[in-house]
Amino acid sequence: MNAVVSQFGPFRLDGRQRVLAKNGSPVALGSRALDLLIALIESAPRIVGKRELLARVWPSMVVEEGNLRFQVGVLRRALGDDGQGGCRYIVNVAGRGYCFVAPVARVGEQAAANESGCAPSPPPPLNLVDILGREQTLTRIESMLRRQRFVSIVGAGGVGKTAVAVGVARALLTQSVDDARLIDLSRTTSPSLLAETIAAIVQPPPGDSSAMHLPSARTYDRRMLLILDNCEHVIEAVAAAIQNVLRKYPGMYVLTTSREPLKAQGEQVYRLGPLGCPPEPNELTAATALEFPAVQLFVRSVAASGHCAELSDADACTVGEICRRLDGIPLALELAAGRVAAYGMKGVLAQLDGPHWLDWGGRRPAPARQLTFGASLEWSYELLSESERTALHRLARMGGTLPMESSRRLSGEAGEPALRLETLASLIDKSLVAAQASGSTRYYGLLDTTRAFLNRSPEAYRLGPMTAPTESAHAAHRASEPRPRFANRPMPAAPTQLHARV
Repeated sequence: MNAVVSQFGPFRLDGRQRVLAKNGSPVALGSRALDLLIALIESAPRIVGKRELLARVWPSMVVEEGNLRFQVGVLRRALGDDGQGGCRYIVNVAGRGYCFVAPVARVGEQAAANESGCAPSPPPPLNLVDILGREQTLTRIESMLRRQRFVSIVGAGGVGKTAVAVGVARALLTQSVDDARLIDLSRTTSPSLLAETIAAIVQPPPGDSSAMHLPSARTYDRRMLLILDNCEHVIEAVAAAIQNVLRKYPGMYVLTTSREPLKAQGEQVYRLGPLGCPPEPNELTAATALEFPAVQLFVRSVAASGHCAELSDADACTVGEICRRLDGIPLALELAAGRVAAYGMKGVLAQLDGPHWLDWGGRRPAPARQLTFGASLEWSYELLSESERTALHRLARMGGTLPMESSRRLSGEAGEPALRLETLASLIDKSLVAAQASGSTRYYGLLDTTRAFLNRSPEAYRLGPMTAPTESAHAAHRASEPRPRFANRPMPAAPTQLHARV
């Protein structure tokens, strides 16, 4: 694409940064839909055949045409293109393909020549609010970093990895390091720029024109914390860059966040789980509910949105159920809290029975992948292989949790092969399948939020409901072997300034 930035109607598409904005505000759009938009605009006003689009959006993969239709629908909804006489952007030309028909103004390379694609931030601010329920986590990661110099915070989308990383930086800046820098890799499409960006951070000698050069250890005596945020889509490049940094600079500490381990030499992995929720079933009071970090975060977020800042006994059980249904995931809790003013506590809980809560928006500005919880999950989903996606959908249809062999055997229909162990392990690594021990047995399954996302996808409709024999096999297994529900440990939080209203 010769132009880096394209403008059409109220939209601005930055192809280098992979960001779509409307009137200056980011638009939540998954990576496949964004690839589709870039391909259509790049070719406009030419009609682009379906085969060409499939090859562009799903390179080296064989997918059904229904996936293309689905992404076109996603893109049209994001652009407000309803085909009913309003704004028209994408037209389906029968038998030929799709065409982007709106006028496009393109900004050349020179206007964006200084954009690196993965710019470092200033040092993390020290005046952030406390990170609820993560006190022991921060202490543990600090200790790991001092001993090993390289730690990866790994967890599901929206679980709070970036916030924890910044919290660790804040603590280390007061006692162990002289400087800290955070590089957000979520918009990076050229992994080769990573070494260049790191080189700029560690200040190469004046006059050295080599972007890939890193100054010798003799010229570098600062103790620095380098945070590489959102590494999952450029893992290989990140792993290589970290090896170089750690080898050359004994005073450098590296903290990464990712939805899966980097599997690099010297890496110490910290698995970040959701916030603790009240157990079920129980009769909660406001005071006992506020002992749990998930409830604390939800109530604080409700107050930040301008609603009542106190939790009553009458609402305690409802809030506890909201936190459990959202698996204690901070991003989901914050987005749901923003809807309390409109729906009330019970109304928010009722909305969780349908799929629309996945599209609830949050605060601005925010990365596109965090504008909605659905966008956060789609970011992870789009990074999967076709075999991993199929396995994930098969597991989603099971419901609940199962031991390993039962998960593999019962996840498909009769005659389908058992789920491969390596595929199951890969999905666990990528924080999409959860594992939980109960006695001497480990159980596997999906969080409720992940299952809700999968159940509204085209693949779920293609698979359809289980056949009667498969459903009977599941029922028999549930009756013969009790299974734990994935739930957060009821760990009380540190004392909080939130108050109950009796």
